[in-house]
Amino acid sequence: MIEYFIFELKMADKKTIIIEATISAIAKYGLNKTNAQVIAKELKMAQSSIFYHFPQQQQLFDSLIEHIAKVNGTVVKDLLAKVNARNNFEKICQYIKGNLQWAISHRDHVTVLLYSLADGSYNEKFSKDITKILKTAEDKFYFYLVSGIAEGEFSVNGNLRSLAKLINQSVNGSVVTYFHLHNDWDLDTYMHELTLHLKEIIHLKNDKE
Repeated sequence: MIEYFIFELKMADKKTIIIEATISAIAKYGLNKTNAQVIAKELKMAQSSIFYHFPQQQQLFDSLIEHIAKVNGTVVKDLLAKVNARNNFEKICQYIKGNLQWAISHRDHVTVLLYSLADGSYNEKFSKDITKILKTAEDKFYFYLVSGIAEGEFSVNGNLRSLAKLINQSVNGSVVTYFHLHNDWDLDTYMHELTLHLKEIIHLKNDKE
């Protein structure tokens, strides 16, 4: 039983390596020019090794967005656990920061998402998975907003769902901005300025800053 678990773990690790190589290849060559041959060359392995883990090339491509979402979720979750946010406003800010840190440390992942958004017709599953990712993030902001109001931490003028969508769109825009200005972009400075802007629309009841 233990031997089988170790075998399965090794297989999962190899799948992850192949998926990451595919993401890197797409970031380098684009969606349309990336195939099993290109990926095998990047990994310096036979194509048969790739097809052993992904019998069809489409199965490999279909797993990309799910993998990216999983990595993103891990990065954000680790940051939230590390900082131990005291309230829902801090959770909003740290959730934003976690997503931006993920973008900085996983540039190829974001490139794949941007390529997919730019050419949604390439893969219908890509489009659906990306839409799901964006909706999940929006729902998280909405949850923090609702919780903050329910717990008496702050008040908000206007529709909470619309505000959650606005914050989410701002984060997405920040990720794209980073791609254009990544050499001159200071995350801490950006987060400080963003926090001040958020306080203009989220009215904290015990804000001493």
